[in-house]
Amino acid sequence: MDQQTRHLLTLVFTSAALLILALVAIHGIFFRDTVEEAIQEAGHEVFHFSRQDVRSFMLDTKSGRVIAQLTAEQTMSVWKIVSPVEDYCDPAVVALLADALEKVRWQEKFTGSDASDLRKFGLDKPAVTLVLRLESGEEHTIKIGSLPALDGTDYVMTDGQKAVFKTETPLRFALEKGLADLRSRLLISFAADTVEVIHMFGRKGLQIHLRKTPDKTWNMGKPAVAHANIEAVRELLEMLDSAKFTRVAFERISPERFRELFADPLLRLKLSLKGFRHTELVFTEAPDAADGTHMLYARRLDQIRVVELPADLLKPFLKSPDEFRDRTLLRFKAGNVAAMELGLDDGMLELRRLAGEDASPALDPGLLKGVIKTPDRKEAPGDSWLAKGLPGQSADKAAIHGFLDALASLRAQSFTNQTMPNLKDFGLDKPKRSWVLRGSTGGAMASLFQGMDAGAGSIWIRAVDGDGTVQIAVVSADALNALPKMSTDLGFRPVTTR
Repeated sequence: MDQQTRHLLTLVFTSAALLILALVAIHGIFFRDTVEEAIQEAGHEVFHFSRQDVRSFMLDTKSGRVIAQLTAEQTMSVWKIVSPVEDYCDPAVVALLADALEKVRWQEKFTGSDASDLRKFGLDKPAVTLVLRLESGEEHTIKIGSLPALDGTDYVMTDGQKAVFKTETPLRFALEKGLADLRSRLLISFAADTVEVIHMFGRKGLQIHLRKTPDKTWNMGKPAVAHANIEAVRELLEMLDSAKFTRVAFERISPERFRELFADPLLRLKLSLKGFRHTELVFTEAPDAADGTHMLYARRLDQIRVVELPADLLKPFLKSPDEFRDRTLLRFKAGNVAAMELGLDDGMLELRRLAGEDASPALDPGLLKGVIKTPDRKEAPGDSWLAKGLPGQSADKAAIHGFLDALASLRAQSFTNQTMPNLKDFGLDKPKRSWVLRGSTGGAMASLFQGMDAGAGSIWIRAVDGDGTVQIAVVSADALNALPKMSTDLGFRPVTTR
């Protein structure tokens, strides 16, 4: 076989192989399309793709064109508008679109000459054109006619096919959405439970700093170190979670206009989120140009738009610092109290708890020095409280229970927010009375010191919690009256000498 013949045979075999591959590819595509069409026919499906595969869409309606895409943010994926503005999508509206596409079925299918005149279906000038791009890179085009059927359903074409479908249920309402419908009206785009720190800056230098603790409670850091009012913080978070703006007042505010509008902000809000993320919002009031009424505006500083908000939206934030503080002054478990040191009107009274068999009045507590270490436990029926220097006597159990209940339920009427308070100003440099509870290891669990009268039936006190939180507050004189003033209030008889 000469060289020319070998080249000719090689060319023939190569051409044949390419032809076979082409036929296989065409058959594969045809077969795949045939299978998909069969599935659609069997289920009367208008569209055959999964909503989870959609990565972007372009929606064209009489309201204009909107392009959105699925975007990864931290550990989650969110839908964001990329044109004609950059913003978050309303998740509920996107879900409505997806549900409508996934559930729609056809009741009648027009093909051939029946589908040739698109004008009778309103598909020559469709009301909606939706282009979907899938994860695989495929694109699907869906058109909804501008003329609805007599029964209120819609005519649909997909991917330029010759067929026209009449849907079983209306579809146009779900898909005919513009920018105003698609963009999220939520003030923040993240879940409020991801907020770890709330820092508020008000007028006249007011600052309130709240931080979530590892056990999911909240503490205040400014204007004073204290436990936070959980209900007040929860109200803030619920507002943030559901707050929606009424309209976009300025789509792109200039730096000059921003400085003018927000020269004296009503509130500046800094939020620290999980994952070391941060966001900041600023709020202001300004008269409306039309009727002069004051409107509430806000801007997230990572955005260039300014939105208008309901006038009462900031109400949970514009409270006094005292309203964000927990008014409970002391936190302790009564069953864990092992000793007490009470500075009463008739002198110091040191009490020790003796449990069960050891609770014998015959023991001389005067010989006991330091703190008796008993296990942390609820008070058993046999527990007794003995006082140093009062041999043979034990406290009245009902009086002890009443004292501990009164101490645990003591609430502040107001606080001082002085950073470095002078105890003498409150009569606390030399307290009139004191009540100190200690645990089994001797550490103070709760301490309360009584100062001078604050007027109007109130008294200044200094409370020190077991975690070291110190608060100077005003409490009701009636509330302090429930605490023992004399040893006899706890059932002890005074010692008499002959």
